[in-house]
Amino acid sequence: MATYGSTYVDAPVIQPYSFGLLDTVPVLPLSGHEALGTVHESEFCGAAARSYAAACATGTTSAGTVSISNGGNPNKTATVTQTGSSLTIFWIDWGDGSTSAGTTLPATHNYAANGTYTVTVRSQAGYLATVTNTVASTANGPFTGAATLNATKTPNDGTTTVEGKPFSVYHLFTCRTVGEWDTAQARARKALELGEHIPVELGFQQLFLNTGTDVTPGGTAVDIVDGLAILEQSVAQSYTGQAVIHMSRGAAIRLAARYAVYRIGDHLETCLGSLVVAGAGYDTSTGPSAPAATAEWMFGTGAVVLRRGEPIVVEPQLDSPYTNQFSTLAERQYTASIECVAKAVEVNQKACCP
Repeated sequence: MATYGSTYVDAPVIQPYSFGLLDTVPVLPLSGHEALGTVHESEFCGAAARSYAAACATGTTSAGTVSISNGGNPNKTATVTQTGSSLTIFWIDWGDGSTSAGTTLPATHNYAANGTYTVTVRSQAGYLATVTNTVASTANGPFTGAATLNATKTPNDGTTTVEGKPFSVYHLFTCRTVGEWDTAQARARKALELGEHIPVELGFQQLFLNTGTDVTPGGTAVDIVDGLAILEQSVAQSYTGQAVIHMSRGAAIRLAARYAVYRIGDHLETCLGSLVVAGAGYDTSTGPSAPAATAEWMFGTGAVVLRRGEPIVVEPQLDSPYTNQFSTLAERQYTASIECVAKAVEVNQKACCP
């Protein structure tokens, strides 16, 4: 209520703060049964591709026994032999800068000087053997390498499904002022739309971040830049897309002071290009466990998608005829999902220094 002599004027135009969850990640329209949750298949979780020593077939292949012996020249000519396998074509790195490609065994090589050389032998189906060969003035062989190599490629079993979880945010408008009845719904809706970014961040944290895997080394809070580095590494090892780092606005300022977070156009990124959400709605005193008194939680996830419904505004309801108190409710439904992974690290609340 205005004090005596005060004059009503237009309120300042308020815009929600920037760099929060709602203006950093995609926000899609929510329709139909999506309000009960969603499920989609993700191609980005785990090891999407793997490395392998050979370009050829899968399976289990025995290469028998690969041996090396020395003699002649005098005693500087190495001979590689193989028994007990059907493998026929070999690639040999003799360890002195010389190679033999696509050869059959036995194969020979003349060393220019005595010494110890690491000889690497490859063949089909992923066979790989390493043999240490000592070339001396007398014969010193044979040296037996790996007799059997299981050249099995590791499969990815099926496609990972990602679950989108629902939650809602609201503003409950209560008033006793005569004349507010006709504007109550508009006020409730406007308050919801201006302030929803904070409860959205908290609701998202409660669903996904607080249950993230704690990757804090030794369970003791680390320097804030070290914490960011740990999250970047941990998320990248199990997710093939662009990471999203979730932190308080205070943490974002501290990391910016250390040149680890940058403003890129209308959003924040780490120096490696991961998206940064700087949210006042995140309760960084909660997470996998209670942080130290001078520490807070910082989180890393895969890609985040929000689906948002239209505001639902309830007509004003009279609470008490004696006080003229009435209420109206504005509520909005969200469904959120993250790709594959959620990690958490405990960091110290200071910019400098380790």
